[in-house]
Amino acid sequence: MSQELLTGTGSSTSTAMPEAAAATLPSATFMLADASAPTLADSGAMSAAAPAPASVATLAPGAHFSRELLFTPAAPERSDIRQTPQNLAFEEVASHGGQATIFKAHTPSGTPIAVKVFENGEECLLEWRSLKKFSNFRVLPNALAHGTVRMPHAAGVQEKSCIVEEWLDGDTLAKHLHRTGRGMTVEETLSTMSPVIAFLATAETELRVGVIHHDVKPSNILLDSTGCVRLIDFGIAQTSRDQARLAWGTQGFSSPESCFPSSGETDLRKGSDAYSLAATMLALLAGENKPPAYGVVAQNSDGSLRYDPAWTDERERFAHERSITPFPAFIEYAREKGIYLEEAALNDFTHDAETLDFLKKDIAETLRSTYGTEESAAAVEKAARTAVDAFDAKLRATLGACLAVNAAQRPTTTQLKNALPRGKASYRHELHLLGLNAALGGGRILAQDAPSFKAGTLAQALDEFNSGHYAQAVGVFERLARQGCVSALYYLAICARDNLGGTSIKYSEADVMLFMGEAAAKGAVVAQFFLGCALYSGSYIAQGAVHHVEENRELGLSYIRKSAAHDEAHQKEGFPPAKAWLKKNGFAEHAE
Repeated sequence: MSQELLTGTGSSTSTAMPEAAAATLPSATFMLADASAPTLADSGAMSAAAPAPASVATLAPGAHFSRELLFTPAAPERSDIRQTPQNLAFEEVASHGGQATIFKAHTPSGTPIAVKVFENGEECLLEWRSLKKFSNFRVLPNALAHGTVRMPHAAGVQEKSCIVEEWLDGDTLAKHLHRTGRGMTVEETLSTMSPVIAFLATAETELRVGVIHHDVKPSNILLDSTGCVRLIDFGIAQTSRDQARLAWGTQGFSSPESCFPSSGETDLRKGSDAYSLAATMLALLAGENKPPAYGVVAQNSDGSLRYDPAWTDERERFAHERSITPFPAFIEYAREKGIYLEEAALNDFTHDAETLDFLKKDIAETLRSTYGTEESAAAVEKAARTAVDAFDAKLRATLGACLAVNAAQRPTTTQLKNALPRGKASYRHELHLLGLNAALGGGRILAQDAPSFKAGTLAQALDEFNSGHYAQAVGVFERLARQGCVSALYYLAICARDNLGGTSIKYSEADVMLFMGEAAAKGAVVAQFFLGCALYSGSYIAQGAVHHVEENRELGLSYIRKSAAHDEAHQKEGFPPAKAWLKKNGFAEHAE
């Protein structure tokens, strides 16, 4: 079945761009540069064009559209945009959706541009304002001007609202999946979606008037010719001030409350983009431009995702009929017609070989240098596989939570951002911790089945810790520890050592050594002293009990000396207890 059936009335499958060499992108002052641009008096060239179609909506992507059409800018919001009308050379239809058609065109000076022509002027103005509000975000296309263009029509010439944007060479993710014929790896998916998630989290919560995109899907995310990820099509976005306006989006990719709004739904914005982001990520991982069906739940037994058998085609049709305004592009029996992903595709995650090779080398080296232990290649391989499986389990749980049918149970986009690695370094550090945890025989370190969406800074977590609110502090320490925060690793070790905040349920003695070892390796002097003493003596005391570790006096002494060392260049003072220990035991502060 054609994927165009998935496109709702309010959706634009925009920017199906051809593969081409990178072109020089226009600046926001392109109209000033085109001093030779024809004005209203020169617009007669349009009459010599080919016969007009009955409607722009009848034009298919890739159709040639060789015409010069008069563009009239609206009252400028920036003084450097020229106000006089000019002819733009239209070439072809790049893409067509329910609300707009995108044309490839050129300015009179030859600069390639995209002209997005809307059927509805209000949608055009909303998208323009959204693009200009967030113009400092690289993830969005550069909006150059908006106004009207005189489009040929069978009944004559029509004035259509439009936005002029930079031309983006590249593929949408939908085209990328079709061209490659495979699913993205976890690494590719996280790298691709991270800037989109970060932007939408900012747009949703951190500005005075939050903006919800409402139509995130593979065909609305572009990989441009420079490799940058770009989010397109803000035509049905909503702000906190215009919730009354319906935004259906795309069946399957948009949240159920967006497609099937009910009179009891008071806030259509909460978690709406988080739902679409999770659905898009599953589509990328599966390698198909299809969304998951509504009703995704996580199995308690193994954490795998499955479909709730209660969410059938009939229930979906009933929800559609009961909507306060039925979704005009609703597809009946979507499961039967294969519109959604198969259930088996929900758990088909793969990783690239580079990550696995890095992880195995990293585990072996850290065990040797930090803990003074050697493991066989088979044991290291097993630890690496365990780490990857643990990360996948957490990722499934995170996506499953975002796909909750009940919006009240769904995390926001900001919470989704908090639950995922921030970048390649953060991702690899999390795998590093998981792999060492498996090698050292620890508990379910940082990969509990229920993902943590806790927000908060280190300072806030320390306030909770010092106030005795250990459970609240632990969640934040865990999130920050995954990102490599030294202080969070140390305080998480303290919580695990002393069973603060109920940590003994999931963390073992091996985890205490792991957290201390990680903090020590990153330069935490207190952790260096603790780890050094434990390795030197072969034991440490926690909660009144002696816990034995593998004795390594030479490595332990080196950590104690690191803790005691004074580094004037970095304004670091030696840890007094470490200095006292060396003096008491007859060791010099520096190795001979």
